[in-house]
Amino acid sequence: MIPTIFKTFGSRHPNLLFAGLLAVCVLALAFVFTPAWVIQPFRAQSRSEVAWSFWLRRWSPAVTVVLAGMAGPLTVWLWPQLHRKRTKAVALLCLALTVGTVALSRWNHFETMFHPLPQPGYAPVAASDFVADSDMVLAVAINGDRVAYPVRQLAYHHIVQDVVGGAPLAVTY
Repeated sequence: MIPTIFKTFGSRHPNLLFAGLLAVCVLALAFVFTPAWVIQPFRAQSRSEVAWSFWLRRWSPAVTVVLAGMAGPLTVWLWPQLHRKRTKAVALLCLALTVGTVALSRWNHFETMFHPLPQPGYAPVAASDFVADSDMVLAVAINGDRVAYPVRQLAYHHIVQDVVGGAPLAVTY
C-alpha cells in the first residue's frame, strides 16, 4: 500500500521527491562531517559546539541507517520520472553518499587524526635542545622516575601511552 502511495505521489510530484532525496543526503553528510569539522586540532571550540558535535557523533550510526533506508526507496520511486542523465547521476550520487555515511559514521576518524605516539623516546634534559626554556611541558614524577612531555608534541599526538615509575599512563593534553 505505501509503495503505491509513493509511486502515485512521485509521478505527480517528482521535484518534491528529488528535493527530499537531496535533503536526506545533505542531512546524512551533516551528521557525519559536522563533528569532524568542529572538533579539529588547533581550532577554538565553544562548549556548545563540542556538545552538539558529540551528540551528532553519538546518534550518527542510527540516523544514517534510517536516512539510507529512506534514500534507497526514494531513488527507486523517483527513477522512472528522471529523464536526463545528469539528474539520474545526481540521484545515484546522493544515494551512494547517503549509503557511504553509514560506514563513515562507524569509523572513528579521531583515532586517525590523533594517533598516539607509538614509542616515546627520552632524552636527558641537557640533550633536549628541541625544547626551549619557555616551552610548556606536562611533568610526571612517580616512584623516583621523572618525565616531561612537551605540550607542543602533545598538541599533535594528543596522547602518549607510557610507563613511568612502573605505572602505566595515558598522558594527554
